[in-house]
Amino acid sequence: MNITNRINELLDEAKKKTGTQSDYKLAQVLELTTQNISEYRHGRVKPDAYACARIAAAINKDPMELIAEIEGETAKSQAKRDFWKSFRSFGRHVTLGLLLLGMWNGSENAHAIGHTDTPATTSHNLYYVK
Repeated sequence: MNITNRINELLDEAKKKTGTQSDYKLAQVLELTTQNISEYRHGRVKPDAYACARIAAAINKDPMELIAEIEGETAKSQAKRDFWKSFRSFGRHVTLGLLLLGMWNGSENAHAIGHTDTPATTSHNLYYVK
């Protein structure tokens, strides 16, 4: 898929999720300029890390995943494109691993205290990063 088309999809998704009807309103919600939105839509400029983070927050997506997606398609060198593409793949595996670890750990703790229907109290935290 063309990166400009993908960016337009992301901006349209952000409009839908934020309930905005125009790019002007979307720019306000994302704290970007209407000129930025126009430049992204027409492929003249790619979103920078800040814009990617703002768009990602609006669509409930991991900002690093979005940054990696954009960079993986637009980086000037093949080595950089390959890095960002592998970064996206690696990030998905880490997220899945942490999720499974949390499910396994929570289940084991519940059995250890003799309860399987109530959450176990532990002294550590597990953060899920999507």
